[in-house]
Amino acid sequence: YSIETGLAAMETNRSAGKASHNGKFYIGTNNGFSIFDPALEYEHQNFLPLNFLYVEDGEGNKYPLNKKIELENTKDLLTIYYSVYSFINENSNLYEIGITKDNEKTTSIYYSRKNYVTIRGLEAGNYLLTVRLKNGLRQWSEKTSNSNLRIRTPFFNTTSAVLFIAVLVITLSFYILAKYKNKKAGSVQGSLTAGSSNSCYPKKIFDIPELSRIHGIMLEKAYYKDANLNIGNLAEYARIKPRNLSKIINTELGLNFNSYLNIYRVEDAKQKLTNEGFDEYSIDGVSKLAGFKSKSSFHKAFKKYTQQTPQEFKKKKLFDLQNGVNPH
Repeated sequence: YSIETGLAAMETNRSAGKASHNGKFYIGTNNGFSIFDPALEYEHQNFLPLNFLYVEDGEGNKYPLNKKIELENTKDLLTIYYSVYSFINENSNLYEIGITKDNEKTTSIYYSRKNYVTIRGLEAGNYLLTVRLKNGLRQWSEKTSNSNLRIRTPFFNTTSAVLFIAVLVITLSFYILAKYKNKKAGSVQGSLTAGSSNSCYPKKIFDIPELSRIHGIMLEKAYYKDANLNIGNLAEYARIKPRNLSKIINTELGLNFNSYLNIYRVEDAKQKLTNEGFDEYSIDGVSKLAGFKSKSSFHKAFKKYTQQTPQEFKKKKLFDLQNGVNPH
């Protein structure tokens, strides 16, 4: 049919036609009358082209399907509109809509008698849409396909989100671990120094947060027992720059790094000299366990911080214990 020979586009103006007694219908056109013969209707059945129009989301926003579109993954209602027509009783039209995700073998099929279908819960991915029409004569049109619809992957399902969460978890874990270690170090400090008037540790070690933190690490890991420990090693263990560590020891404690280490080593030796578990060790052996390289450096440091030789210290402590004298 054409505008010259009969139907204009989808249908003709019904007031421009006239039925005859023999069942034929005469239609006015640009070139006079065309005759509609019901007997020929089934032989010359036609379909107009099938087209996808747009997708409408649950908020009424419309997205034309004549170009690529990407929608948020809300799993909300989506309505897909299309335009397909037949020349035979359009009220009997049945539309078949197919939806296939990312080249999957399974296609979801929907049926509707209207020029739209509403679906819910599309997951993230690319979609192939197809539509075809069955008219009142049970004739099927050719399928029309469209691959312009994409549902965006939710942020928390993306690789970036996984990495972000992983970094966040690791950061929080380190923070909690650091808090726990500081708390633990504080309890260790208290147990070793509280009420001890004979402690070699300068008071500022406990008053200055950064020194207190490093002090906890030194006691927990006993790095000072390494006779070859240098400021670079300790700075790495304590996660501080070497120059900053050197500065805080020099400025706040008035000590060089070697003197700072010797305080810990002397305190360690003091405990071992009065501990029965180390009776089998000589004084020289105890000094090596504490991290001193030589006997002379041990005696010099011990006398500096206790005003006693190691022998004098051990003898006095044993005497005090035997006579019930408070060692502190």
